Amino acid sequence: MLGEELHVVALGQGGLPAVAAVARSATMGLPQPATLTLLGSLIDVRCGPTRITELLKNMPIEKIKQSLSDVPMNYPGRRRCVLPGYMQRAVFLSRTPIERDEFESLDEKHEFDDEYKTVLDLDAEFFIDTIQACFKEYSLPRGP
Repeated sequence: MLGEELHVVALGQGGLPAVAAVARSATMGLPQPATLTLLGSLIDVRCGPTRITELLKNMPIEKIKQSLSDVPMNYPGRRRCVLPGYMQRAVFLSRTPIERDEFESLDEKHEFDDEYKTVLDLDAEFFIDTIQACFKEYSLPRGP
């Protein structure tokens, strides 16, 4: 629950849901956090476009939905429709080439790999709503 003693820090892609949560709570008359700090969060995807933002802007939503899949029956959350974590990781690595010489040691490289193997599945409805609001309608920078 957001509250007046809370300081919210959002990094990268976390900026969009953080802004949305604070804005929604404001419209509902709920307490606001003391601060909202965005670090490297692109709120208006039209600024500084990338291959990914252009792809999502131009790709029909039905085509984007083809990347979704159901959680297999032998896992918690079975049958839930998600954007699988492995697909998110693949997109990240495809747009952020990692060079061997960027790491000072093999341990540092393994630490990086371990961190990016822990990407969670993203709920399909949340993912599609985010694509629609951010890449199709530009809802956050435009406002209500």
